[in-house]
Amino acid sequence: MNLFVNIGSDPIKNAGVGFESRVGMFPLVYFWLKDHFYQEYQSYFSSINWNWHDSYTDSIDTDTELQNKLLENPPKIFAQSIYVWNENQMFNTAKWVRKNFRDCLIIAAGPSAEIKESFLKKHPYYDVAINGPGAESFSEIVKNTIDKKSFYNINDIAFYDSNKRVIINNHVKHKKNPLLLNYVNNFTEETKAVIKKLKKDFDVIRFPTLLLQGCPYACSFCEQGQEIWGKINKRPVEMVLDEINLFSEYKNSVIDFIDSNFGIHKEYEEIIDHLINIHNAEHNKKIKLGYLTWAKENLNRVISLQKKLQNNKDLTCDNIEGLSLQDINKDILKLNGRPFNSEDKKIEKFNEELGNNVDYRSSRLEFMLAMPGQSFESIINSFVELNENNLVSSWPPYIYTLFPNTPLTESNDFKTTDFKGNKVFISDSGATTIGFLTPKNKRKNIQNLLTVNYLIETPTLSTIELASSLYFYTLMGHVIGFWRVLNSPFLYLKNYYGIKKSVFLKKILWKFSPTNHHNLPTNIQTDIFSLCNWLTGKTRFLDREDIYKKYYLEPNTISIYRWMSNYTDFLSLFYEAFVDIVGHNDIIFQNMLFWAAKKSLRFDKECFDNRFEVSYNYDDIASKKMPTHHLSEFRFIFEYSNVDEIYKDLVQGGFTKRYSGIVEYRPLSDDEYQKPLSL
Repeated sequence: MNLFVNIGSDPIKNAGVGFESRVGMFPLVYFWLKDHFYQEYQSYFSSINWNWHDSYTDSIDTDTELQNKLLENPPKIFAQSIYVWNENQMFNTAKWVRKNFRDCLIIAAGPSAEIKESFLKKHPYYDVAINGPGAESFSEIVKNTIDKKSFYNINDIAFYDSNKRVIINNHVKHKKNPLLLNYVNNFTEETKAVIKKLKKDFDVIRFPTLLLQGCPYACSFCEQGQEIWGKINKRPVEMVLDEINLFSEYKNSVIDFIDSNFGIHKEYEEIIDHLINIHNAEHNKKIKLGYLTWAKENLNRVISLQKKLQNNKDLTCDNIEGLSLQDINKDILKLNGRPFNSEDKKIEKFNEELGNNVDYRSSRLEFMLAMPGQSFESIINSFVELNENNLVSSWPPYIYTLFPNTPLTESNDFKTTDFKGNKVFISDSGATTIGFLTPKNKRKNIQNLLTVNYLIETPTLSTIELASSLYFYTLMGHVIGFWRVLNSPFLYLKNYYGIKKSVFLKKILWKFSPTNHHNLPTNIQTDIFSLCNWLTGKTRFLDREDIYKKYYLEPNTISIYRWMSNYTDFLSLFYEAFVDIVGHNDIIFQNMLFWAAKKSLRFDKECFDNRFEVSYNYDDIASKKMPTHHLSEFRFIFEYSNVDEIYKDLVQGGFTKRYSGIVEYRPLSDDEYQKPLSL
């Protein structure tokens, strides 16, 4: 019997491994399903011919490799792993398989599969849908197919019976362990053959793995918050270490842990220690550690692991430090099933232990917009509180994504809450993370459009408020978290006016309220309205171009681009907020804003000419170091030499160079131009 597993890997998984690298994904799902069946039903295993294919973003119509694999070995069972990023291509492939192999059993599994009659009716090319951790149910389906038995005794599936009725079996916690996963030892030669093939096609291979499956929490936005996921299953740590040992033999290997709470168990320490020892071996610098989702609790262990990784920076693809916050408003977290155990103490401890070492500019301090219960005001308050705790980073916020099979979409807890979702189109340049610019011809040539089902409206947050929040949060994360533009202005307000930075920041953020949009500069207004049109589906993509009319801007970074191209518009808003508070003009503060802005990367020619300019040191003025200040010559040095270099990086996904600070200053050579400033 021919059994085929179809995967469509996330095309945005290249972050942190080199913008121009060709990145391939190891087919964990295929080996997981195969190994689970092998361990559960060894007597049946020899009767099955297993095969797989990763479609990435290819359409079945153009993916001749997939077509040939299927035509050469017509499948009896065809199973798909469906995620938010590959829904369209998976559905199209299933249609093709149904058309060409009428008697094939086609199975929908993965987070985007639903065990509902409506799902099977909407997608009639599927025979079975599997819910939750699906390896156990899948193995039973394969066994019953071989035995020619019905599926009535298999839990957590929906299927058509012989009378074409949709049967939905019970949701239950799995009695057996779905985490039977030891393929490196059970299928060693096949594993090596797959890696060898991937090495021919790609520069970098990412290896997904995990120690634990399941989650003890019930967050409203996560499938693993459902009852069937409540049980946590753990693999023997030795099996994870065996995988690491094999992967480390190959150059340019990245290990991605897909655990929902990395650090929740003590054996994660053994894993990190093992990775560090392998990586630091004199002969081996081949392996890298990819993105981790840190445990929401167990902060002592999480910080201990982050410290170890800080001391081994070249092991990680990106800054690995961070906190999974989602929000810091206790009531909102409680409403969404997120554990809130002294979040303020967690933040305090994080700062205490890591604050002197962490480069907050790129730490993954995760915040989620459009969570049920949030309002525009609460988002502002949370951002201000993050800034008070020095936790503002350049990592953009997430938008609440509506997945099937989550507490929000499935339970009765939120049935009285009116919310509106919409599937928005994204490009594969990274619209869900940190993409900046997409070439116009690339959008025209996209064959398989990626979609994400966002929550875009709740009773307490309108879509235009969501668009405004996304815009200001990303902007201020860049301005405050990355470039520290407002550090000296904050200090000046405190030292000379006795005004807290929270008052000034809140005044700035309220400028982005929809009630004030008519007062915003035209470019900023249009940016926010375009975000709203994209979220509601009025436009397929974000309909905003760069200043040269060659590229399209991306949703999560449009305000960063706008700062770089039109920073004076924002400085005007900042100064308006200052005048609103103090009630009069202050030329020193105004000059200080421009001084601070010059430290950030912009498209201005002056960023690249490295010329000295005459100015007071406004950082010294803000800190009130001395009563009198003298003019000096300063120059601000950037590692980028021109706009084209910046654009090259932005097209690829982000900055590869950093601003090196005020690297040189000197006294004025001619005292006749000196104008001492006394304050």
